Amino acid sequence: MDRTGIRINKFLDGVREPGCFAEAVTFVGKCMASHRVRASVLTGLLGSHDNYLEYEECRREHVRSGFKDELERRKTVHLYVGFLEGETRNRVEPIIKEIEVAERFKAQVDSLNKKNLEKAERDLKHRNRVIRVKNNVYATRKVPAMLRTVVFERDSYTCQLCLQPKHVVHARGAWLEVDHVVEWEDGGPTSYSNLQTACSTCNKGRHHAKRLTRHSSISDSLPSG
Repeated sequence: MDRTGIRINKFLDGVREPGCFAEAVTFVGKCMASHRVRASVLTGLLGSHDNYLEYEECRREHVRSGFKDELERRKTVHLYVGFLEGETRNRVEPIIKEIEVAERFKAQVDSLNKKNLEKAERDLKHRNRVIRVKNNVYATRKVPAMLRTVVFERDSYTCQLCLQPKHVVHARGAWLEVDHVVEWEDGGPTSYSNLQTACSTCNKGRHHAKRLTRHSSISDSLPSG
């Protein structure tokens, strides 16, 4: 018998008298739960089959009473199952469902509600920023970072001229850019609807081709001789 078994045997020697097994239930149960005592040697530790039956009855009563106490300690809490946009800007209103949980889980539910509420407010703020960026027309040729990201996401990070995705563009040593559909020099605005994703190769080729076209049209308009 190992050291744990000897300890349990000595402990049970002090509670051999009838009706004294309830105290041993918790101790032996903890030892079994921690895998330090096998159930097969429990009968030998208790001394007789009758004592073992008495131990089992005390153990079941202990479990039943513990479960009853756990039910009595249950609390009604509010769980956030969804969110609606509030009346004020960048605020959300939670959709609340009442549930009953054990008292020891109340703090976890409160933490989960707080985490989900913060995430919903961040998502709402991001959505409002995207809406403002899409509806805004900028007075400069330079594309703001937020607008550039929105255009990339709309075009799925794919060049709209050669239709190659981002990883293929990077593999050939190029990169993605945001380009005006109607050129800035031709009066095209810096806005969501007038921008497109283009790889650096296609963007340069497009501008070179347009520059050559302008030069040829200018030379054709000049008088000969």
